[in-house]
Amino acid sequence: MKRSLKVVIGFVLASALAGCQTTFYEAGTTPITLSPTVVAGFEKYKQTDYPLFFAVSTNGQGYGYYTCDSIYCDPDFSGQAISICERQSQSGGLDCKIFAFERSIVWKGSITYSPHIFRNRTFSAIRYNRSFRTNKTICSIAITPPHEPLGWNPQRAAWVEEAKSRNYTPEKCANLIAQSAVPESAAILCKMAITVADQPLGWDAGQALDIVWKAKLRGFTPEGCAKIIGR
Repeated sequence: MKRSLKVVIGFVLASALAGCQTTFYEAGTTPITLSPTVVAGFEKYKQTDYPLFFAVSTNGQGYGYYTCDSIYCDPDFSGQAISICERQSQSGGLDCKIFAFERSIVWKGSITYSPHIFRNRTFSAIRYNRSFRTNKTICSIAITPPHEPLGWNPQRAAWVEEAKSRNYTPEKCANLIAQSAVPESAAILCKMAITVADQPLGWDAGQALDIVWKAKLRGFTPEGCAKIIGR
């Protein structure tokens, strides 16, 4: 019983904190009672490496989720979670809404649980997880592409606000993205970062963002890289 109360209190606190976050997805707003099946699905979702969106049917009986292991996770992927929820769940024609973004509950209505939910399951409270990976995802969407001057991306206003709320600047974001780039050799880094020889010289738009940003942050230009690799 004590464990159940702690879980419920933790869930309420997490839900309250979620209400302060920038919303760029269609979160649920109605009261909801989660079924044991949905709770189990949420536990499974949390344990994935890169959880992005978890959707729940408005009757609390069905769910669907979407994960993203790419450096570029588009906000439109919230629609993927909703579509999966509506397609796979027995929601009785009811809509599905976003329940969680990453590991944070964003559902705005009151949340209750089936009476027997704690009998056979361990259900941990959710706390907002600002991990390296999720910060990197937010930053990669919020700033301008590497071939443009560094700044906030005006077409991603909601993601920019999210990055700012995490105390990031465009410069801090670029450095965070570049941290995971492996090559330290200038020649290897430059060869990977710029376009191939039969294309106009410039940053390779098809290359991973971390590679290009690492080259730029080390002071390289496409012209300088071309000289380093002897093009």
